[in-house]
Amino acid sequence: MNVEEQATEIAFNQVRELLLDEVVDEETQLKAFELYGRLWTRIGSVERRNRTADFMQLLEFIVTKVDEGGLRWADLEKGLAVERCLPMLRSFVERKGRTWESFVPGIWKAWLASPDRPFRLMRLENAWARDWFEFIPPEAMLAPQLAAILLDPAIPYERFRREQWIGFLAFLKQREQHLFDSHRGGAAWERMPLEFIRQAILEDVISEYQGKTLRALWRIASETVQDALRQLLSEGRWSSAWLYFLVAPPKDTPAIIGLLREHLHRPEISRSDVLMWLHRRISSRAPGWEEAWELLLEVAPERV
Repeated sequence: MNVEEQATEIAFNQVRELLLDEVVDEETQLKAFELYGRLWTRIGSVERRNRTADFMQLLEFIVTKVDEGGLRWADLEKGLAVERCLPMLRSFVERKGRTWESFVPGIWKAWLASPDRPFRLMRLENAWARDWFEFIPPEAMLAPQLAAILLDPAIPYERFRREQWIGFLAFLKQREQHLFDSHRGGAAWERMPLEFIRQAILEDVISEYQGKTLRALWRIASETVQDALRQLLSEGRWSSAWLYFLVAPPKDTPAIIGLLREHLHRPEISRSDVLMWLHRRISSRAPGWEEAWELLLEVAPERV
C-alpha cells in the first residue's frame, strides 16, 4: 500500500469510526453516506477498490444493486456495521426522490432468492423491519420462515394495501388454523378492512378451534359478520354459519333470530342445532329472549 492509499484509508477509517459513534445525529450520517455513496458510484470502494462497499458506502451499494436487480441477501448479512446502516435506508432512498413503495420490493426479491431465506434481519425488534413489512409482497407471506413473524402485533397491518391483505388471507389458509387463535393474532383482525373480514368468513378461514377469533369478529365487525352469515345461509352452508351462532354475543340475539326466520325453511338448517341455540338464549335471558321463545313455539311447540 503506497502513501496515498495509506492516507486515504486513515481518513476513511476516521470518518467511519466517527459515524459509528451513536452521538452523531442521523442527518449528519445521511449526508456522509450520500457523499461517500457518490464516490462509490464513480470510483468504487474508497477503502479498498477490490472489496465490496464498506460501511460508509453500503446504502449506495444497496440502492444500486436493487436497481440493477443484482442484490444478494448475503450483501446484507455482514454484521453490526451493516445493521447500523439499515435503519437509515428508507430515509436515504427517499432523499434521492424515490418512493419506498417502489424500492423495497427489491429487498424482498433478494430475500426470496436466497437459498436459506434467513429471517434474522426480518425480526421486528430491528428498527428497519416494520418499513420492510409495510410492502411485503404476497408471495413472501407464504414463506414458512415468516409464519410466526406475520402474527406479531408489531407488524404494520395498518399500512397494508389491498395486495398485502390478499396475501395475508392466503397465509392464514395455509396455516394450522388453530395456531392463529392466540393473543398474537388479534392485532391483524383489529386492523383488517371489513371486506377482508367478510371474505375470511365466507372462505372458512376461521375454524371451530378458534373461539377467541370468532368472538373477536363479532366484537369488531358485528354487521359484517351478520351480512356474511346471511350469505352463508342463503348458500346452504349451515355448518360454517353455526360456528358464529354459537359464540354470538347476547346483544346480537335479535339479529340472529331474524336470520333464522329468513332461512329456517332450508333443508340444510339443523333443527336440533337451532333448538339448542334457542334454549340457551332463553335460559340465559339474553336480550331478545322473548323473540327466541316465540320462534321456539313456532319450530317445536312440543318442546315447550
